Amino acid sequence: IDLADKGGLVWTKNRDDTYDHNFVDSARGLTNSPYIRSNTNGSQGTDGNGITVFNNNGYTVGSSGSWNANGNSHVSWTFAKQEKFFDIVTYTGDGTTGRSVAHNLGSAPGMILIKNLSAGENWVVYHRGIGNTKALVLNSTAAEDTSSGYWNNTDPTATHFTLGNNTGPRNENGISYVAYLFAH
Repeated sequence: IDLADKGGLVWTKNRDDTYDHNFVDSARGLTNSPYIRSNTNGSQGTDGNGITVFNNNGYTVGSSGSWNANGNSHVSWTFAKQEKFFDIVTYTGDGTTGRSVAHNLGSAPGMILIKNLSAGENWVVYHRGIGNTKALVLNSTAAEDTSSGYWNNTDPTATHFTLGNNTGPRNENGISYVAYLFAH
């Protein structure tokens, strides 16, 4: 997978220890290997010994136990940015209900994962199977959330997704976010 030219997301997990699931992506760069953890609500962290280089045939890891503990088994899933497959968007929240965020997926997303990079807030998930009036929380086993208009009751399109009110982890004014979009 050509991460050097296309960019993308690497999701890794040390299977022999209690390390978390780590997301590292090309949109946020590799300076000190910024990661976010899909199984927690924690904010973005850094580990200069995590993923150190995106290559044209994958990636290179450093010596961090989360990515490369000696004698441990590790698993990873890698998603290259590709039209009608996967895209990454970073944006700064503006607090506006009905805000439209552009993406380059080239098709309507089947799933969108959004994470606040600055604060310990839950991941918010759109999935076409539950529609635009509900959301899931990636780092929780809770049922779908119907308490708020996460997506402004608007289906995502081939070029944009729409955010609801500014409460919750998706469009708070001045906050940095990353969104991972998977095609249907």
